[in-house]
Amino acid sequence: MFQYNAYGLAIGSDLALPAPPSNAGSVDVHIRVIGASPSPTQRSPIRCVSASASATELYWGGVGRLLIENGTLIQVVPDPHAEERALQLFVAGAGLGVLLSQRRLLVLHASAVSVHGSAVAFAGGKGAGKSTTTAVLCRGANELLADELLVIAFDPSQGPVVLPGLAQLRLWHDALLASGYDRRTAKQVRTGIDKYAVDAANIAPSPTPLRHVFLLDSGAKIGVERLSRPEAFLGLIGHIYVHRFGGEFLKRTGAAAPLQQLGSLLEFAEPRRLTRTNDLGVLPDLMALVHKTIQSPENLGSCPETPAQATAG
Repeated sequence: MFQYNAYGLAIGSDLALPAPPSNAGSVDVHIRVIGASPSPTQRSPIRCVSASASATELYWGGVGRLLIENGTLIQVVPDPHAEERALQLFVAGAGLGVLLSQRRLLVLHASAVSVHGSAVAFAGGKGAGKSTTTAVLCRGANELLADELLVIAFDPSQGPVVLPGLAQLRLWHDALLASGYDRRTAKQVRTGIDKYAVDAANIAPSPTPLRHVFLLDSGAKIGVERLSRPEAFLGLIGHIYVHRFGGEFLKRTGAAAPLQQLGSLLEFAEPRRLTRTNDLGVLPDLMALVHKTIQSPENLGSCPETPAQATAG
């Protein structure tokens, strides 16, 4: 059995996960491979087969099924020809996302980094740049908290705190190079996908208070603006991790809980919209703007246009 510490839990797994193993001690969560499907299936997106407050079944055609129960157990039924890396992604992403939601934690499809002891989160749609922004911030003294699966608990004295997750970043090839990581030490996340997993240089060792939330958007130039709480609430609803399975899933599993938690989060964390261009050459300017905003929240606005932005426009 492999053992891991992540999201404040000790995880014991029959399947290797995309993270360095550790001596987890007494196990809180079990991941068990219970056999294989009798025949291969056609490839298809991940979907929810059934769901309740305590049990959910997920299916990924060509990869397998996950049976997730009571926030403590994930049973894995692989497709006969499933690639191990695909199974790892399935369990470490959708599987743990649902399991942690069953434990009444707030799970967002977002990334986060610890800057001077405060968590800075980045939420956005597919390709918005969550992982890239986080990866560049982690190149300095900042520490990785989470990539893709942002798990938040609520502390009576500190408010929302981000629980450190699995210690890897997943980056598309161009973002990997632009972020300064070495392609030779990266691992392809799946066959046929030009995306790579890299170990972050610095990992946050403990839960970190969440104080800044950026909603990523695309535009002609980089800039940042404050959002009202209602604007931020509406913008973040779609990034609740289990929202991907649809409204019926939320109803069956208790939609009120993550919505209430999202409201509580915005009582503590300053929400902003961060606009970025598709030009990876402006990443240094983007990082400078993020740091300036965190350190001096009153200094908001667009960053002066750079030659790279002028060319892109």
